[in-house]
Amino acid sequence: MSARTVLAMLFLPSVALADEGAVVRAGDLGPARAAIAARIAEARAGDPAIFAAVERVDAWRPSAKRRSRSQRPEAVAIVFRRMGPRARFALAELAAFRAPARDGADERSWRALQVALVDAIGAAGDPVLAPILRAAFAGSSDDVASTAAVGLGRLGDSELPSLLAHARAGDARFAAAVRGLGASHRPTAARALADLLDAAPDGEDAARIADALAECGSSWAWATGKLGPRADEESVRATASAALARNRARLPSASPRVDAAIHRVAR
Repeated sequence: MSARTVLAMLFLPSVALADEGAVVRAGDLGPARAAIAARIAEARAGDPAIFAAVERVDAWRPSAKRRSRSQRPEAVAIVFRRMGPRARFALAELAAFRAPARDGADERSWRALQVALVDAIGAAGDPVLAPILRAAFAGSSDDVASTAAVGLGRLGDSELPSLLAHARAGDARFAAAVRGLGASHRPTAARALADLLDAAPDGEDAARIADALAECGSSWAWATGKLGPRADEESVRATASAALARNRARLPSASPRVDAAIHRVAR
């Protein structure tokens, strides 16, 4: 731990070492709590401007809606994303250590803030912050858990066990886990999704799995050159394409989404 980090933790304890975040509690991070708190303190000491910028974002607050009748609280996700990886520790502080004052925000607005924080943290792709995503995935529901699962998927093979453990029919996190597997674009995830589709009865779960295979094997996504080596692309896309093709006739009610997935995977 650097001297700057130590000094930051000494002089900013109420900021970096609080315990109530907007998404999870710092105590939910387990042994990773201290390390993440130290990185937040170091980042704040080195770049206080980005922390101030994050704290000024109010797109989710009722006051923002009053200023602009067209303002939607979901716009906060766009704002946080545009700040880029530089803002990741300031966002982590709000998500897990120091929730902002709610100031009368309704449930929709507060949920928009939670989703935006988790989305931007996941998009930053920093493994140091994976415990926040894991806690959000395990302790939240619906769109927050789903967004956290996508962030975990983007971190690659190291976080797949967290998703695979819940990729079981009937699991409360099934839909989120499937979406996260699709976002990972990893061969292991593609094989798991293929197995799930083979076993799925016709219905919404099968359609969700098809959507995830479409994302996992998306020809457009792989064409960016950012997802991995050519061997991984060939493995993932072949696995996704074969699973979708062999299950299409078996899943009539899900077939529109299966067809759409086949087109996404095909060049």
